[in-house]
Amino acid sequence: MKILKKHLPILFTIILILIGHSQAWSATNKEDFQTIKLEGEFRPTTAIGQADEKGGSNFMTNIANNPGRNGLYSPTQSVIDLKRHRLYLADSGNHRILTYILYDNNTFLGPGADFVIGQTDFLKNDPNQGQDIPSAGSLNYPTGVGVNEDGVVFISDTNNNRVLVYTESTEMNNPAASFALGVNNLETRAPGACDPGSLSRPRGLTADNQGGVWVADSMNNRVLYFKAPWQNGKTADAVLGQPDLNNCQAGVGDNKMNNPASVAFDQYNNRLYVADSGNHRILIYQLPAGTGARAAYVIGQLNMNTNEPGISQTALEKPMGVSVSRHHVYI
Repeated sequence: MKILKKHLPILFTIILILIGHSQAWSATNKEDFQTIKLEGEFRPTTAIGQADEKGGSNFMTNIANNPGRNGLYSPTQSVIDLKRHRLYLADSGNHRILTYILYDNNTFLGPGADFVIGQTDFLKNDPNQGQDIPSAGSLNYPTGVGVNEDGVVFISDTNNNRVLVYTESTEMNNPAASFALGVNNLETRAPGACDPGSLSRPRGLTADNQGGVWVADSMNNRVLYFKAPWQNGKTADAVLGQPDLNNCQAGVGDNKMNNPASVAFDQYNNRLYVADSGNHRILIYQLPAGTGARAAYVIGQLNMNTNEPGISQTALEKPMGVSVSRHHVYI
């Protein structure tokens, strides 16, 4: 099954900017990535998070809405499950994930969500549902969401330093997670240590075609890979950006990272893209990639050993999201 990743609001914002300037990004030092020119006029068909008085899309407002079926507050990442026709959206500021049922062609029935994960109903938005400690049903500023070929849903529960795994149906309000990565049980908030089984402010994540999940372990300056079987506190199966699972030092080079913010799996070329935000670049890994693997390509820098921010067709500054289609990369 093909899974299409999209990042909100970063991706949509960047697309609109690129359309206005009639060009996209370039370049890398090792492969012929070319700037593309977008011809014609492109207009969105649906505005998620901004509704009019009839419940339809309102393209003229940008209010940080109260919770509800139509409201959003600081959305970060989303993913479409093309097989099951569902959109999952990380509504980070409302401490929840919204689920939208789509038509069979994966277009919208309407801008209102159908289910909510992390809250008991659409009207609530407290972190950890107002409790001091997390639970199997609560979230605290989730910033990443993904789904694998089997329909397993993954959520980066960022401020709880864990990734929740849902192996059972999420077609309801407030479903309980099955397992938690980064912590030993579902009622624990870990301190964010640097070791093989811990996470520190996990952010963007992406599932690959093997059923596993890559997680941007941002404050540990690494990307971790987990694969089934799932269990609480599972040790990562591989790490990128560090030589092993016990190192977390920030750095620059083809095998180091600095505060990675997002990841994207390229199913067409079997590659992993990493938004290495603190190094102002995108790293590209050819998969399979084991612990300590070196990036094959870089976007945003002249070579693997520089990390200067800039504003040009070949430069980046703190990229926060990356998404991949068959022929294009969106940053």
